[in-house]
Amino acid sequence: MINNQLHQHQEFMPSQIEIESIVQALQTLRAFEFSSLYVIAFLRYCVDFYLAHESRLVKIEATLTTTRLLSSLISTLRTQDSRSLISIISCALRKLLICSIIDYEPDVRYHVLNSLDNDTRFNMFVSLPENLNILFMCVRDEKVKLRELSAS
Repeated sequence: MINNQLHQHQEFMPSQIEIESIVQALQTLRAFEFSSLYVIAFLRYCVDFYLAHESRLVKIEATLTTTRLLSSLISTLRTQDSRSLISIISCALRKLLICSIIDYEPDVRYHVLNSLDNDTRFNMFVSLPENLNILFMCVRDEKVKLRELSAS
């Protein structure tokens, strides 16, 4: 019975090869410029699935990919004014910020905050009251570096 439970548990855990494939796919996705229609599709999948992945490496790559995709979407706002696009960006950014407070891995929380801090295009979205409230929660993080990043 114990062997059966162990086997069932192993079926749900991703293998190292699967993790490496996902990481490589996310890195490749970051390397290309796509039109906003494709970016939105990739963004939703990245945010909804990979930010909540079991693997720390996948979550870090998903964070970097999500911020890259968000950054390219924010760049298109200058050429097109779309309330739905702003809503998509805001929703994805909020989910990313929530990761910065609820993820148990300090490395993941660090990469979320660092990615947002390194790109000034996020400032207009991070400065929204609902996002600032999330960011203020990061000021109470157990890691000093994360508290500093959230304050900056």
